[in-house]
Amino acid sequence: MKLRNNDVWLLSGSAILEDGKYRLLITLEQIDTLLLFPLDDQRLSVKPIALSVATFFLNIKEGHATLSDYKLPAYLTRDLAELPANYLEKMERNFDCIKDFISNHIFLFEYATRERSKALTVHSSNVGRGRKELSRLITNYWRYGQLKLALVPRYELCGGTGREKTFSDHANDAPIKARTLAVERREKYVVREQDRKIFHKVISRNYLNESAPSKKDVYEQMLDDNYGQEKIRARLEKKPPLLPSYRQFCYFLKTHFDKYEIVEKRTSEQDFLRNKRGILGVSTQRSALPGSVFEIDATVADVHIVSEFGPQYILGRPTIYIVIDRASRLIVGLHVSLYFASWRAARQALANSFLPKQEFCKLYGIDIAEAEWPCADLPLELVCDNGEMIGLKPTTNVSPMTQLSFNPPYRPDGKGVVEKRFDILNKKSIHKLMGTTRGGKVIRGDRDPRKDAVMTLSEITRILILEVLDHNKSVFEELTYSSSLLLENNLKMVFRQSVF
Repeated sequence: MKLRNNDVWLLSGSAILEDGKYRLLITLEQIDTLLLFPLDDQRLSVKPIALSVATFFLNIKEGHATLSDYKLPAYLTRDLAELPANYLEKMERNFDCIKDFISNHIFLFEYATRERSKALTVHSSNVGRGRKELSRLITNYWRYGQLKLALVPRYELCGGTGREKTFSDHANDAPIKARTLAVERREKYVVREQDRKIFHKVISRNYLNESAPSKKDVYEQMLDDNYGQEKIRARLEKKPPLLPSYRQFCYFLKTHFDKYEIVEKRTSEQDFLRNKRGILGVSTQRSALPGSVFEIDATVADVHIVSEFGPQYILGRPTIYIVIDRASRLIVGLHVSLYFASWRAARQALANSFLPKQEFCKLYGIDIAEAEWPCADLPLELVCDNGEMIGLKPTTNVSPMTQLSFNPPYRPDGKGVVEKRFDILNKKSIHKLMGTTRGGKVIRGDRDPRKDAVMTLSEITRILILEVLDHNKSVFEELTYSSSLLLENNLKMVFRQSVF
């Protein structure tokens, strides 16, 4: 039987070696000796074991030594082309430092057989690297199959992520120095296990709740409740109190509590779900095709209007209803009136979305071709608020034609597409008009926007129709990445007016 280098042998019941896995490093035929490396020894620096070839064959014959395998770490299974350039440079430097030593059989035999060998010490002085550093490099090289890749730096294994640090009873770093001799600075405080229990209790009880004070206030309250005796003692002795610092308190909070948990517990459920939770997807995942889902919503316009009988009659702010197709972002229905958000106004917007738009635009002096606003369809699903669309009349009139889906209360993110259209229309057209409230951004002492109102209801409707026509011609490139159908069928984004 021929022995091969790098083979892994499992020894059990041998009278010479301990049970475990061993890697055959090299066979020195001149002296009838082989070198075995113990793979089960996880120390940073491990020496090989010299054994005669005849003794090893005897263990094989008696069944004490059998071939086995050794699972390499994940980082050794990567392709060299995937490694950064600085990793490869360091690997080559490490290999250049040990290649002369591992290729010299005399050095290897002396290193394996002597408890204190000068061979590695002399070699370390020749290459200008520390003896311990070279010993660890050689150990990794032998442990992982005598591969050059075993010398790649393993930065991902550095540090103590997920492990609790152990501290001594005294401060290890530099002492605190006073900026002036007139002020005596306190000594450094060492955080112990009892302090960590206090930190955890105070943070869980006083900081991680919706109505909790600031982090600084919680820290000050903790000192008063748990370290009050130390404050009294220091005041009597006229010395600085020995207390945990605010920085130590913040460090404990950062390392022992997850950021996601802190944000979730320090805000209300509605605010967290609406504004602070992680986004798990996009709305087009449920409605990849145009016409699948329509969204309807209403808002009060950011502009005051006047009566057509005279500008002295100020009517207030109109209500805008918009119906939009979720997949293509096409505005399919529009209605502007003085009614509040109600079924009476919502049904007008729905009728506008289900009917051709040419006659509707002609009422406001806008002549368009049917292809410029080509949408007169029923959706498979209509997403609406949990308000005016709940009732006997909407259920009777709409449900036979399409499915109604209601958002939970105070959750506008369920129909974020139509909510964003209101923001776009306000910023592009309404905020430029006279009498606008600019979204409520009115500074105290400014002129009342109602005194500047000059637009009538029909004029506002005409402006919004023109803005909708311009909006429907635009192209949103991000839809290419949100809709998998375009990528799967190798299609380009086109004008949304041609998707219906």
